[in-house]
Amino acid sequence: MPGPIEHANHIPTPSAGDIQCCSKTKWNRQACQFQAEITEYLLWWPRKNLVSTAATGSGKTYSFFLPALYEKEESVTFIIVPLKKLGDQHQESATSLGLRAIALEAKTINKDVIKVWQWYTFKKIMHIFL
Repeated sequence: MPGPIEHANHIPTPSAGDIQCCSKTKWNRQACQFQAEITEYLLWWPRKNLVSTAATGSGKTYSFFLPALYEKEESVTFIIVPLKKLGDQHQESATSLGLRAIALEAKTINKDVIKVWQWYTFKKIMHIFL
């Protein structure tokens, strides 16, 4: 698989080993190899889609948050889940790592949330996980 292309306005892509060290240093929880490799791929420029599967309890959720170690503060990650309880759990996990997070549902989506979505979509500084 070819490596990343460096972009003038983008940070150099960290290696999987760097991601493991950074997660241990900043969050006191070291990413396992597959989590670090997924994150490395997600940080490559230009951005590409990725489909990954893993068993229940293997650490998929932590993989969602790892790109935040390297993104600008104004970036956002949208994690779309089928169950409210799962959304609440992801929000709690993100908050426990010091990330700003909210769980959205039909009751909480309003015009302000839609404006934020449009701004991040325009800036292309987000990750979306389904």
